[in-house]
Amino acid sequence: MLGLDKLMQEAGELEPLSPTAQRMAVLIGGNNWDLDEISRLISFDQVLTAKLLRVANSVLVGSRGLITTIDAAVMRMGPGSVLSLAVGSSVKRNLCAAFPEYGMGENELWRHSVAAALAAERARSLCGLKLPPEAFTAALMHDLGRLVIARCLTPDLIQLLSAVATCNWESATKVELETLGIHHALLGGAIAERWKLPPSIVAGITHHHAPHQAPPEFKAVAYAVNLGDMVAATIGAGVGHHEWKPVDSSHCLNALGLSHSEYSRLCDDVVESLDETMTRYE
Repeated sequence: MLGLDKLMQEAGELEPLSPTAQRMAVLIGGNNWDLDEISRLISFDQVLTAKLLRVANSVLVGSRGLITTIDAAVMRMGPGSVLSLAVGSSVKRNLCAAFPEYGMGENELWRHSVAAALAAERARSLCGLKLPPEAFTAALMHDLGRLVIARCLTPDLIQLLSAVATCNWESATKVELETLGIHHALLGGAIAERWKLPPSIVAGITHHHAPHQAPPEFKAVAYAVNLGDMVAATIGAGVGHHEWKPVDSSHCLNALGLSHSEYSRLCDDVVESLDETMTRYE
């Protein structure tokens, strides 16, 4: 059994979030932010400023007029998308690696993560439940635990996890817990907590396979991440060894106020927009 201590030691080798991304997550996750404060924070990061203005003026965002200031870019994109851009720029290198332990080639885990974040972002306009802006970032980071576990797996453990992965994700997560002493969602939440991210993001990652177990004040984020994960898997975005088999999504959809037809349209929307969205983080 690997255990949390060994895995967290390995997690310490990950490239941390940039100071800008970390501060912005705390600011937005605390629901006490204002436009001037976010703009001032971004202004000290030249790389993020350039990315923000490029994305704000892209076809993806649908800009009709030239955006030349940080304030205008944040207003056009919204705080959730800006936070996702800042965090994604920090974690992309970690998530772009190949993970043969999970049957994932180069960029596949990153593609899965972006698809989940995009689904959570697009679902916001459809949901009956209000989704906080940091939900997109929690969805983007939901599988951080996988990349740490992958670094520590022995051949025997790889074979065991691969054998159950074709059943369903619930079985794979259960086997992770029984054999490793922790599953990837709990580990991802522990990493987010170590990075001093707000409790809503920590809870969204920790409970993305069991959103009903999240604290009441963070259930919306957890259900949004669960939805994003399902959409990414349904469209076949970076599922690796996992042979996605339909699950009863009714509980998640009911919690978010989504119909099955809206879920299908959301999947189609993510398929159509995913490749273009991935360029947001380049």
